[in-house]
Amino acid sequence: MRSITVVAALVLLSVACDKKSGDGGQAVGVGPSPTPTAVNIDPQASNLLRIGIDQTYSATVQWSNGTSTTQPVAWRSDAPLVATIDNAGHARALGAGEATLVAAYQNVEGKLRIRVVPNYHGVWHGTAALRTCRENAGWLESQLCDELRSFGELQSTLDVTQDGDRLSGMFTVDDVDATIDTGAIRIDGSASFTARKSEIVDGVPLSVVFDPVELRSNGDTIAATFTMTASSAALTGDVRAEFEVSQLARGGNGLQLQARPRTGGLWTLFTRRGATN
Repeated sequence: MRSITVVAALVLLSVACDKKSGDGGQAVGVGPSPTPTAVNIDPQASNLLRIGIDQTYSATVQWSNGTSTTQPVAWRSDAPLVATIDNAGHARALGAGEATLVAAYQNVEGKLRIRVVPNYHGVWHGTAALRTCRENAGWLESQLCDELRSFGELQSTLDVTQDGDRLSGMFTVDDVDATIDTGAIRIDGSASFTARKSEIVDGVPLSVVFDPVELRSNGDTIAATFTMTASSAALTGDVRAEFEVSQLARGGNGLQLQARPRTGGLWTLFTRRGATN
């Protein structure tokens, strides 16, 4: 009876071993645990932020078995003066420049390069002060620079539409309303654009070009410098003047300048000199 029991036990043990047999002695149907192979950060398209803007990111872990899951990850920024990010994936844009956001899970990292730009969007008002002025060729007898000096400070308005790092809109100095046709924000947060106004007056093509207009954002204000060039088909040469705007302030209805005795505005002066000389 005892020998029968022993034989039965050996048979059961053999069957169990057969069921577990396989490569490496592992149980049939059970493979190695999947491992993380990559971390993806979304939304990838949100890689250009304006200063002061918050953006929430999420991380998806890719696994060796082809699946993907959302996992809690460790977030960090390599440039916290440009942008910070907390462990919930909430990023805040702080200063102009570039930063890499990193999401780490176990020994795998995902990265997203972002750029932060100042917020130039809106309407800004200030006054422009003449720094230098010169006439040449056919404009030498126009005495336009003397007239400009007598004007003193000129009301300036910057009406900007910002699309990412591109600028468009209008730049107005006194009564010269010029269209911005090229504008871009640099990596350091400064910006530059060209604006121009062209008309035919009494059959004479006249043009005023502001190029370059250089901007530097200080948060709630903008400092600007610009070169203005006036030309006329009736005269050879041109008039070139350089201006500085110490502060353009956002919003409001503009600054009220003290009235000065003069006939007409800046554009009126150009047309009077450029179309009749």
